[in-house]
Amino acid sequence: GQARALSKLGSARLRLRRFAEAAMAYAEAVDLCLLLGDNAGQADAQVGLATAEHGQGNHVAALAAAQAAVVLSSEAPAGGAGTASAACDVAAEVCIALGRPEEAARLAKECLVTQRRARNADGMAVAEQTLIRVCLRGGDAVGALRAAKKACSRMCEVGDGLGQASMLRVAAELHLRAGRAELAGQAAEEALAVLRAQAPQKAGDNELGDRPELNRIVAEASIAHGERPPSVASRAAALAALARLREALEARADGAFLSAQRSFLASGAGTQQDLDLVLGPPTQNDPMAA
Repeated sequence: GQARALSKLGSARLRLRRFAEAAMAYAEAVDLCLLLGDNAGQADAQVGLATAEHGQGNHVAALAAAQAAVVLSSEAPAGGAGTASAACDVAAEVCIALGRPEEAARLAKECLVTQRRARNADGMAVAEQTLIRVCLRGGDAVGALRAAKKACSRMCEVGDGLGQASMLRVAAELHLRAGRAELAGQAAEEALAVLRAQAPQKAGDNELGDRPELNRIVAEASIAHGERPPSVASRAAALAALARLREALEARADGAFLSAQRSFLASGAGTQQDLDLVLGPPTQNDPMAA
């Protein structure tokens, strides 16, 4: 009761970015769980403590708390796999902050193996995302692409269409960054096909997530090949939205800017180059407008 209340208090303070106060609440929860012999509660509190310490820049303390959570979660079978995955995620982020990308990648891979053995789908998803993020932060685009492809295959096997589309989007973005426009376009088109095959309510959940980004990648891949983006009508809508974006930026009209931004994303035919060309001049002339 009291330990859980302290953890909830810590979580609330984390959301407010009051890291020092959150750390105090989580530390009290850890001590109380230790007295009660509640390994599962202590593991959860240690994850929160690690996050709070990381937020304050206390990376060594954060890493120690995350590692303690991993050990404790292994001793608490009920829900322990998910807690271990969350702990590894924090630990990997801390290692990146400490300039130890190799250790971060090792932790992420070990966590993924653990989650696979536990057959914990949610834990695997967290571990896969951690590994991709760690690879990208460490400059390992090849490793990130490999991890995204493996995650995509697993999600396809378990019938997680939205997850599969997200991983295909990551792969498409990485191909685009590496100048492999054709492969980027193929991965993005495949992801869009997966989304179209989803039930309407599920696809709707993704409408403002991966779909606009995938359309953008298709458009950029087409332009890289010297081709016109797939939909001329959508392209016209994107350019019209960009014009409104610039007007709103010059007028500093937040509401109009957000409306135009939504229209641009919904068109699915805009590119980063469009944004740079249209929004560049006003932002450069008036730094406060950014």
